[in-house]
Amino acid sequence: MAALDSKSVQEIVEIRAALETLALTFAAPRLNAACFERIERALVAGDQAQTMTEWEQANRTFHRELVAPCAMPRLLSMLDDLQLANSRIIFSATRSAGWRPGSSLAHWKIFDALKKREFGKATTLLQAHIRGLERATGTGEADH
Repeated sequence: MAALDSKSVQEIVEIRAALETLALTFAAPRLNAACFERIERALVAGDQAQTMTEWEQANRTFHRELVAPCAMPRLLSMLDDLQLANSRIIFSATRSAGWRPGSSLAHWKIFDALKKREFGKATTLLQAHIRGLERATGTGEADH
């Protein structure tokens, strides 16, 4: 499987940032106690992950649970596809840089804003978090 070039990574990140924040806009008002419980379980699983694979699964679960209540099946399907591409980017980046388990502060901040019903703040945090993938993978200069 060929590595994604920086333009492909940027395209995936921008589309995902737009679509996932759109989904969160519709999902956020529908989040209930059961939703928050599933999101928090994913956060804890991510914090406790001992391998990249465990962390990535928790990351995918977190992002999926954030937007699942949007009740837009086509949008959720597109986001699933984008999340798979996102996973490929993460695995590629960590293969060269190495991976260390740790807490995802950005995820917890998004969760906290949602629990406080600060939906605009949560959406802004999510968008910045997704766009941070470009910076984290160094796609601006990784194409050499």
